[in-house]
Formats: sequence, C-alpha cells, structure tokens
Amino acid sequence: MDSSPKVTSFVICYNQKDTILQTLESVCSQIVNFDHEVIIGDDCSNDGTRAICEAFIKKNPDKNIRIFPEQPNLGMIANYKRLISAAKGQYIAGCAGDDYWCDDHKIQKEVDFLDSNPDHGMVHTNYKILRTNTGSLQDHVADYPSGHILDELFQGNFIIPVTAVYKKKLVDDFIAEGILDRGFLMEDYPLWFYIAEREKIKHLKDITAVYRKNVESLSYSQNPEKMIAFRLSIIDIQIFYAERNQVFHTIRARVLKELRFSLTESFKHDLKPLVAAIYQKIKAIGAPSKKDHLLYKSVDSVVLRFVSLLILKIRSLF
Repeated sequence: MDSSPKVTSFVICYNQKDTILQTLESVCSQIVNFDHEVIIGDDCSNDGTRAICEAFIKKNPDKNIRIFPEQPNLGMIANYKRLISAAKGQYIAGCAGDDYWCDDHKIQKEVDFLDSNPDHGMVHTNYKILRTNTGSLQDHVADYPSGHILDELFQGNFIIPVTAVYKKKLVDDFIAEGILDRGFLMEDYPLWFYIAEREKIKHLKDITAVYRKNVESLSYSQNPEKMIAFRLSIIDIQIFYAERNQVFHTIRARVLKELRFSLTESFKHDLKPLVAAIYQKIKAIGAPSKKDHLLYKSVDSVVLRFVSLLILKIRSLF
C-alpha cells in the first residue's frame, strides 16, 4: 500500500515572524480526505520566525509537518528547489510565510478537480488582497481563462501562487530541465508557462486564499532598480518561452514597448548598468531607435544626459 501523502503543502519563509503563525494555522487546518504533509523552508531567518515554526510543530504532533535543518541563506529559488525535491506528494501546494488560506477546503476542492480531470496539470482560484499599509481586505474576483492558456500567459502573470495546486511530476521535470538556472528572479511565472506547454490549466472562481500586498516585496518595490529588474525578468521569461514555442513574432511589439519604457525609467534614475543591459536587449531584437541610442550614449555624458532629460520632460508635457 502506498503510504505517500497525496499533497505536499510547502511554506517558504524568511523573516516573517508577524505572519508565519497565521500561515501555518491556515495550511494545517485544511479539511481533507487524503494524507497531507507540510514542509517548511525557513531561509535562515534572524527575527524569530524559525522558533515560531518549531514551537508550532511541537504543539501539533498529530500533523505531518517537517522543517528543514538550519543552514546559510539560500535565496528564494534555491529554497524553492529544495522544498520541491523533498516533497513526497502527488500534488504540490504552496503558501508563502506572509500569505494564508481562507478556505478550509481549498486543497480538497483543487485535488478533486485534478483527480477528475487528468488532462489538467494545475488549478488555481480567486483570492483576497490584504494591503499591509492600510489593512484593507478586498476580494479579487476574475474570470481568468481555462484550458490551453499558453497564449494568455504572454499577456502577464495572472496566477497567484498561494491559490495554486499542481502536479509534482511537472515541476520535477521543470527543475530537471534547468529552467530555474537561467537567472530568472521568480519561480512561479516560468513554471506556469512550462505547465501550459504540456497540459490544461483550470481557474476556479472560489476565493480560497489571502495574498498580502506589501509596501516592499519582490514584485512591488519603491526601489526603482529592483522594480525595473523585476520587470526585465518578466520580459526575459516571455522571450524565452516565445522563442521556444516559435511565437516571438506575436509578442515582439509589446516586448519592445516594455523594454523602451524600462530603458527610459532606468535612464531617468541614472541606473547605468540597467540602461546598458536593456539597450543590448533591444539591439538583440534588432530594433534600436534614435531615442534608444541617444539614451544609451547619454549615460556617460553630462551634456547629453541633460539634453536627453530635457527632451523627455518636454515630451511628457504633450
């Protein structure tokens, strides 16, 4: 008889002492009719997060919970890879240490769908947004596409990881192929593409999770350099999968528009390495404009920079 859990839920966390308990309670309160394991990947927190996790495990000996041994900080991608490697379930669900599930039947609903629809590799749901700066909690209800959604994913990442359940076999293959070793700043968006290449994806309209939107996070930052780097990583993922599926011509115009916006923003904030990197990306596509070239050449010239900034300011008035 197979004693492996049906689902592995992983909790990935770093310095989230104020939210991690709510996360763990929401994951471990799931009502299911199958074996369910929970693994915690604390990435060397120094604020007491790990102690809270260990106390929770000790208080809940009836739950199948594991936490990784403490080791030097790995970073998000490496931490994710070790969690997936350790997972024993047929399906994977994830919950970051600052998010939580608000439906005790979340993974049961999603697993029931995947079991009944083996041609689907993943299911995700609607959710609530908790804005940490105001404390407001709002429903995010949308009718996202289902089925073969590869084309739709090129429009942007509309799948929130805390809402998703997917097949472990697919993510194992994804990691083995080395796609996460390409320097992308996120693991979820390239994984969604990988799954969409192979199987259908289902969107359920249930609200099952709460996604905290922080003032400062990987996907939202007040630091221009971080935000531009994140946008560039999204573009890199889209280019990679578009070229791989021979559909780059369908997104070329939009990619150029995004790159030029990022080039202008990088120039305004005097982010010279980013200006150079973005210009080279535009050049690789084969379409640098006079403005692109001017911004690129202006980063090392005080006079040209002044002229370029003046031109940008004048254009913004019209």
